[in-house]
Amino acid sequence: MRALTVAFLSFLLLLIFARSTTVVCGEDSTPGVKLEFSAAPEKQEYRVGDVVKLVFTLRNAGDRDVLVAQHFVLEEYVWVAILGPDGKELAWCGKVDGRAERPDEFAVLRPGATVRSAVRVSCDAHRESGFILDHAGAYTLSAYYHLPYFVNSLQRIAGRAAVTTDRIRAKPISIVLRPAARGEQ
Repeated sequence: MRALTVAFLSFLLLLIFARSTTVVCGEDSTPGVKLEFSAAPEKQEYRVGDVVKLVFTLRNAGDRDVLVAQHFVLEEYVWVAILGPDGKELAWCGKVDGRAERPDEFAVLRPGATVRSAVRVSCDAHRESGFILDHAGAYTLSAYYHLPYFVNSLQRIAGRAAVTTDRIRAKPISIVLRPAARGEQ
């Protein structure tokens, strides 16, 4: 009997683990919802000191309307991790503003529709937000989209549209930073 109980508990843990890995892999757990998230650099090569932007795209590849964020706000709806030339994760500069959810921040994404936007990821001139990209070399960037709110509060906004709070991961990408041009150092 004890072996049967251990086997049953092991099976339950396996199911829980399998469920959590679907989120990590970008599979959506909400029935009928299939969001695809991608990140692409505006260009492959930059100079140290250039503004580095990524183009984020969220596509509804499912057959249901889905509530999504209208804008890709870093550290609020999109999270980016950047590994520098030394293999270490880059630091975020500045602050992250805590904002409350507002109904006008969201939109219903119809099947086949996309939301796309270019977003600055390098630290701004005042070092208020972004990542510090200050060394020449190759960088690897990973990103995911996520609505960090309780499903119940999002459902009030969504109406008949589906709601998901799963993390939808983009494929990692790479960029190269070249040394600053002479006279810019």
